[in-house]
Amino acid sequence: LARERAIRQMDPRPQFPHDYPTMADDLARHVGALPVTILQDSAHPLHALLYHGPLLPFHYRLQGRQANPRLAEAAIRECERSYPHLVVND
Repeated sequence: LARERAIRQMDPRPQFPHDYPTMADDLARHVGALPVTILQDSAHPLHALLYHGPLLPFHYRLQGRQANPRLAEAAIRECERSYPHLVVND
């Protein structure tokens, strides 16, 4: 809490004081929703989209409690089709 209060008191306050993707992944790991199997398997069809595309809430519906992998994948692919400029290709 002291660190968060110190950030709040900074002038000027940083626009992005936290690494939000890491924070989201840490929370997802804690509740069992981080798609570890996809992230560790470079041959998985969604691997590149998860690593090189934008961070989307659907990523955390691919596995774990109350997962809906079919719907999550459809939403991820729809974002890829709608916003191809957001996906970085190696």
